[in-house]
Amino acid sequence: MSELPKIQQQKLNALASKQLHMRQLSRLNKSNKIVDSVALGAPVFYFAVRYLAKGTKYADLAEGIWELLAAALLTLMIVKLVLRWQERALEHSKLMGENISLVGLADNLISNPQNIPTTSSLFATLVQQSETNDRNSLGERKPIENQWAYREALKEFADKNVACDNCGASPWNYTPGVCQMCGGTPVTAGVKNNRVNKTVEENDSGKIEDKRSNKGDSNE
Repeated sequence: MSELPKIQQQKLNALASKQLHMRQLSRLNKSNKIVDSVALGAPVFYFAVRYLAKGTKYADLAEGIWELLAAALLTLMIVKLVLRWQERALEHSKLMGENISLVGLADNLISNPQNIPTTSSLFATLVQQSETNDRNSLGERKPIENQWAYREALKEFADKNVACDNCGASPWNYTPGVCQMCGGTPVTAGVKNNRVNKTVEENDSGKIEDKRSNKGDSNE
């Protein structure tokens, strides 16, 4: 089953992409909520101030406040439209769902390896299309963003014994470091091998096999 490690890696990639879409979706939803709150609150605030200032020397001030609020609201609405916050939020939501579906398909293949010969080609096509959509939507990302996504993906990929494939650091006990893959601090060889051995033991009991297990076995 030479395809199994590849499918496991594709699952990990899909989990990382899901995290990136989730983060972008959260940011866009917050921005949209701010604009919507201002659009709803500005008229209410204006009418309250206008009512209280009616017939007083502050009436002109109330009108000036309304003009400022209206200008601010108009500016926010233009920014929202130009930057396509709403459309981009929907896009990230859709692509996040696609990556979740890929993870489910990968889990099904990992659990039923006898189906890999007949379905791996279709799965590879879906993965390729999803990765293309992810690149178009997420654009160029800073290394620190990819490292964060990789750490979060590892947490979902396996249990607390999972470690970075490059440096052996645990995503659960993150300490900023020099690892290009996870951004963490590399651990000693002894600690790394111990984590790999634990992963092998857990895989033998029926849990998802981590590709790091193969590397640990070859080193032994």
